[in-house]
Amino acid sequence: MGFVNLPDTKAGAFNPVAFLWTQEGGIQKLLPFGEDTNDWAWGINAQGQVVGQSFGASSARAFLYQGGVMTDLNTLIQPGSSLYLVLANDINDSGEIVGYATDTNSNATVAFLAVPVYGGNGDAANAEGNSRTMIVPDSVRRQMPGFGRFLGSK
Repeated sequence: MGFVNLPDTKAGAFNPVAFLWTQEGGIQKLLPFGEDTNDWAWGINAQGQVVGQSFGASSARAFLYQGGVMTDLNTLIQPGSSLYLVLANDINDSGEIVGYATDTNSNATVAFLAVPVYGGNGDAANAEGNSRTMIVPDSVRRQMPGFGRFLGSK
C-alpha cells in the first residue's frame, strides 16, 4: 500500500496514484474519485482496509478502500455533522480511522477519529442523545461483516 507516480508522468513532476499490493493480486491501482486526478494511500490494517486521500485541483476527500470498493468517508459520517473529512491517515484493526477534517462551521482544520458504529447512523444518533458516548465493544465490531457508518469527532 502506498502511492507512485503514474507511468506517463514527466521527469521531476509529482502525479501520484494509490496502490495496494497483495500476494494474491499483485499491484492494484486504487483510482481517485470522479474528477479527482490523484490519490494516495496512507494506512492499512490487518483486514486489508486501506485509507487515504483522493484529490484534484479543487477538491480533496478522505477515502476507505475495502473489498474492491473505494468509499468517500464523508458519505459514512453522522448526518448533520459539520465535519468534512479531508484526509485519512491511518486505520487500526478495529476499523477506527484517524485523520484531519475541516469544520464547515468555523473553517478550522481539526483532527478526527472515526469509529465504526453497529447498525449505522440511525442507532448512533439515538444513543442517549449523544452519539459520541456510544461504544461498540471489540467483540461486536469484529463480527460485523462490513463497515458501518461513522461518528465524526472533533
